[in-house]
Amino acid sequence: MPLCRKCPARIRFCKTADGKWMPIDAEPNPDGNLVLDGHDEDGNPLVRVADLFTAADAVRYMPHWSTCPVAGEFRR
Repeated sequence: MPLCRKCPARIRFCKTADGKWMPIDAEPNPDGNLVLDGHDEDGNPLVRVADLFTAADAVRYMPHWSTCPVAGEFRR
């Protein structure tokens, strides 16, 4: 599993509904606002924002930029 380039956190990359890559924290977080939503045709994990229809016990993840201590260095 890859590490963040700026901090020592383990991350995973998932695709959004728009087909863009998003780094998320590797470990689930009950306060997260993302859920994994299957895989695309190439086998890449898909992620979506949890909504009202997401089960309360769904495994949730945080986008890594929400928890990375140096996330500002990635902004353009």
